[in-house]
Parts: sequence; C-alpha cells; structure tokens
Amino acid sequence: MDLHSSIEHLLKLRARLAGHSHNGHDWAYNDPVVGFLVPTFWYLYPEERKTSGGEPAPGEEIFWRNLARFISMRYRLGKILERFQDTGVPVIILKGALYGDSLYPNPGLRYMSDIDLFVRNRDFKTAASLLGKMGCEARWAGGSDNLLQNIGDPAFEQDWQMGEGVFINPKGYVIDLHWHLAPYVWPRRLYRYRNTIATPAQSESP
Repeated sequence: MDLHSSIEHLLKLRARLAGHSHNGHDWAYNDPVVGFLVPTFWYLYPEERKTSGGEPAPGEEIFWRNLARFISMRYRLGKILERFQDTGVPVIILKGALYGDSLYPNPGLRYMSDIDLFVRNRDFKTAASLLGKMGCEARWAGGSDNLLQNIGDPAFEQDWQMGEGVFINPKGYVIDLHWHLAPYVWPRRLYRYRNTIATPAQSESP
C-alpha cells in the first residue's frame, strides 16, 4: 500500500469513528489523532494548497519548517559523527536522523524532534564528554543527575544503569545518547525476571 492509499485509509477510519464527513480534510487539521498529518495533506493534495481566501494551506508552513529543521539537524549530526570518528567512538544512528529522507517521500512530512545515537556502554562517558565539548548540556537520565553519572561506570552494574542520557544544545537541538534500546531499568529487569521464572532449570547449577 502506497503512502496516499495508507493516508486515505487512516482518514476514513478516523472520520467514521469521530463522526466526520470524509469530504475534504478541513476537519482533520485540529483532530487530536490525525492532526499530525497536516503537512502530509499539503504535500499529497495540491488542490488543497490554497485556502478560499488565498492564504497558504495550514500544512505548508509546518512542511517547510519540518524540512528546514531536518536539514539543520542533519548538519549537526554530521559534525557529531566527525568528532566521534576522530576519537574512535563507534556509533549507530537511530530512527529519524537516519530514515527521515528514505522512509518518507520528503523529510518535511515528519517532525524531527531529536537525534538518537547508540554507543557501547563502555564508550558512553567518552561520547558524553565529546557532546559536552560541543556545547551540549546533560539534562536528563531518568530524572536524576546521579543516574546519568552512573551510565558507563564499570563499578556500577549495567542492569541498573539507565539506557540513555539526554543532551541539549543551546541552539535548540536535542541528542538522545543510548547504550541500550530500553532506556528504563524496570522493563529490562522485569523481562529478565520473567525469563528466569519461566526457565528455572537454566539458572540452576548442575
């Protein structure tokens, strides 16, 4: 199913559930479920790009703002990757920073909120230091600065370390630095506990 067909299918479902007529998309602009598609409407439906008063359609400004933000953050990402490469820190790009212009017909269709990077646990402190030298301030790791300091500490058990730290640059972009795909500790602990209960023989000594 192509993007156009998928959007139409979603809009029909939402219109039926919310009691809207599926004639046009005016109703969807402020809808709490499908309102995020406003720039997509502007992109997919050229006939809706001008309102009756000749003003730009609601999605146009959002579309171009999204695209400008994507270009700016891609530039920032390039600078970060250069610094990591020069220091020998392996890194994997996650989510929109990597796929924003390949999974979507145009990156202006998707708001890019932050840059997600994945490093090894043992490289986390080095990566965090590099981000700090680039003007990024560590702001969050589970709501505690102490938790952020524990990430990558070989003396602190990895199972109890937060899986990511958040770094904010004064110029307005955010980096989520991950060493684990599950940022919170409790889902990882719960998963391990469940597996231990389900297969007790594996945890017993012969």
